[in-house]
Amino acid sequence: MLIFFGSPHDHGNTGQMLRILLNNLESTYDIFIVHAFKLLANPCCDCDFCKKYGKCQYRDLDEVYAYLEEASKIIVVTPVYNCSFPAPLKAIFDRFQIYFNYKNKKIHNKKKVFLLFSCGSFAKTEIRESLLTQCKYIFKSINAEVAGFSMLDQTDKGNTISNLEECSKNLLKNLLGNN
Repeated sequence: MLIFFGSPHDHGNTGQMLRILLNNLESTYDIFIVHAFKLLANPCCDCDFCKKYGKCQYRDLDEVYAYLEEASKIIVVTPVYNCSFPAPLKAIFDRFQIYFNYKNKKIHNKKKVFLLFSCGSFAKTEIRESLLTQCKYIFKSINAEVAGFSMLDQTDKGNTISNLEECSKNLLKNLLGNN
């Protein structure tokens, strides 16, 4: 299982939700976590290197690509910034362009993606739909589909651990029942 963690704060709301997931999954899955703010991947610069050579000119995501190709399940645990992803996570997702551009570099095993987001304001339907649409197209290039979604909103109003647990466990129920 591959987890993309998009928060700069390991101990904030999103970090707490990640820990709840890990406490429930570590004994069941081999897990590799990509910490977007620690990795700080180079953004895609549309240089066409991947079209010509089947690999990215930057080597910073080689390990991530290997896990991405092997994983059957992917979890994205991230806060929402301005109705989208934090820039370091978006940079990683943009680098999936290698799979779109280099037609012979396809991921053959179908993957399921599970999304666990936190949001400071009330997450209106339009925001949720926008995030899901983005994810649909981001993950389509790697032969993956969104199979579960849970969002904890209004985090700026304060959350109890029960709010965090409920949101995380809703996603866990979906993930564990979706083999």
